[in-house]
Amino acid sequence: MNTEIFTIRKRLKSKLDPMRYEHSLSVSFTCVALAMRYGYDLNKAELAGLLHDCAKRYNDQTIIEKCRKKGISLTEDELGAPATIHARLGAGWLSTSSA
Repeated sequence: MNTEIFTIRKRLKSKLDPMRYEHSLSVSFTCVALAMRYGYDLNKAELAGLLHDCAKRYNDQTIIEKCRKKGISLTEDELGAPATIHARLGAGWLSTSSA
């Protein structure tokens, strides 16, 4: 197993509630299975599955505030459906980190 992925799993387990963590593990396994089927990089697929909900531990208002602090512009449609914004925030974190 990739040591970076192992480290990320440990961090997620400490930050996410148990159900969300189990969900992220399940999604990562599905991503790996799809990557095997379609010839995609297995580590990237596993990482995408693990991190797809990394910002979902916050409530909608906190996510909006964190997006604004990070300079992530949100559309009126996104603000009207704030449950979807966690994906933008997570991607924003990942684009500026080494994770």
